[in-house]
Amino acid sequence: MTRVFLAGGNTESRALLRGLLRMHHHEVTGESDSLETVAEKSASSPPNVILVDGSARGWADIATRAGARWPAAKVVLVAPPAESGKESPEQPTGSAQVLPRPFRVEEFLRAVGAPADRSGAYASGSSRPKSP
Repeated sequence: MTRVFLAGGNTESRALLRGLLRMHHHEVTGESDSLETVAEKSASSPPNVILVDGSARGWADIATRAGARWPAAKVVLVAPPAESGKESPEQPTGSAQVLPRPFRVEEFLRAVGAPADRSGAYASGSSRPKSP
């Protein structure tokens, strides 16, 4: 079982991600809309994975600072879908593994459960999918 902290995004998005994690027997140690409260809420039990919702403003900063604060934890960025097949203007840091939306459940579980990949590679091992 992986200890996961949800960071960023809105309440509804975090609820969906939390439900998916719990359904697949991962422990959700906490959640927050900012890194400052991540630090406060996860001090007693550091997470194995920081799952950052890329729809949040400032997600690149959250991913970078989370990776620096917990170097043993894997940072997984759930990236927003690209518009018209173009890359997002805000690029992820090299320390975050990217899981582009829309994603398959298998890709999500592989990103959360697999060993840390600090290369910034996409979780599926393929390029970002084009928007429909």
